[in-house]
Amino acid sequence: MFYGYKLAGALWVFYGLTLGMKAGAWGYFAPEIRKDLGLSATEIGLVAGVVLAGTAVFVPLAGQFISRYGCRRSMIVGQVLGAAGIAVTAFSTPLWQFVVGAILLAASTSFGGVVPIQTLITFWFERYRSRVMAVVFTATPIWGALSYPSYDALMNVLDWRGAMLCIVAIFPLGYLLIALFIKDRPEDVGARIDGAAAAAGSGTAPGASPVASVEARWTGKSALLSPAFAMITANVVVCTLPYLYFVTFGRSLVEAKGVATEVAVAALAGLTLATLIGRLCVSLADFVNPGVLTLVAMVSNVAGMVAITVSDAPWVIYGSVFLMGWSFGFSFLLAPILLADAFGRHVFATVESVRMGLVVGVNAAATPAFGYVIDASGSYLLPLEAIMAVHAVAIFALAAYLIRAGILSARRAAGGSNGQGPHGQA
Repeated sequence: MFYGYKLAGALWVFYGLTLGMKAGAWGYFAPEIRKDLGLSATEIGLVAGVVLAGTAVFVPLAGQFISRYGCRRSMIVGQVLGAAGIAVTAFSTPLWQFVVGAILLAASTSFGGVVPIQTLITFWFERYRSRVMAVVFTATPIWGALSYPSYDALMNVLDWRGAMLCIVAIFPLGYLLIALFIKDRPEDVGARIDGAAAAAGSGTAPGASPVASVEARWTGKSALLSPAFAMITANVVVCTLPYLYFVTFGRSLVEAKGVATEVAVAALAGLTLATLIGRLCVSLADFVNPGVLTLVAMVSNVAGMVAITVSDAPWVIYGSVFLMGWSFGFSFLLAPILLADAFGRHVFATVESVRMGLVVGVNAAATPAFGYVIDASGSYLLPLEAIMAVHAVAIFALAAYLIRAGILSARRAAGGSNGQGPHGQA
């Protein structure tokens, strides 16, 4: 059996254990911490903001580290930082100590989380990349859902400090998975991407990948300055905004429309399910041009925002939120697939880490901007209308880019060029 399938299984467990299980910890324990230490909601929010801002800072550094030292070492660093961050938080009393813990957790997520896992999948899979990416990244919502009853069970026998210290025990399990299963490249086990045998003694796999000529054309700097990188990053930013808005202000929006709170709670629960389905649907990128799928994600977002703007019916609200959550989950995983197709494997960690840093940075700034618009206008719908305007511009720009890329690809094909990725992306 191709070793990459064992690797993918290990990554699913690793991602669920180390990110899924700790992702909701701060939000769950925050009320207990406030009650125990008398921290304000603003101070609690500050710590959460530090995690986002810190991730935006650390993730590009993690990309450079991965490019130089490999994913295994980066994931080990992430494990050490994660255990330290949880431990510091569990022992914290003044606010500055919580901030230190948040910085460590941000660094842990950057070095030991999404980027090294996406990089490993990119290096090990080409034909089945989208399907493997889709399956591995179901770990966050599945394990995240399991985390809350686990926290609750711990709180029945321990205080919040003891319960958080129990989470530290997860990290040695993550290190064990790294030691037993994680290999940086197929060549490390005598195979090549998607399982073909490596060429003996040549260092070059037989039947060279069609992205080889793509990889030869790019450096990290030229990829980051390319229109393709700008379009891919813009797509994720745009598709994240409605999701981020509803997570933060969805209940208030629904209640302001005169709809029962129970509808808002059900919609928020459905949002999580929708992101899971969106991630699974990314497997379609193995069969359909991913550039076209990016347009589908943005159009779905617009349809969801229009629906919740014009209707108060609960079933319309559920459908609207589903479209927004689906688009977010879909675009989140589609981006690394597009980057791998456009630039190849060698600069992937660099471009993906910078892209993620930019997206997280925009997210960190977007939430207070939404709040300012609501305070200034008194309307929960105005931010959605502004986001729809941003979508309209992004859809037009992406459509123009795809048309131009198609024309260039046709010209290369007519000239006998073989410089396309497996999905037809130049």
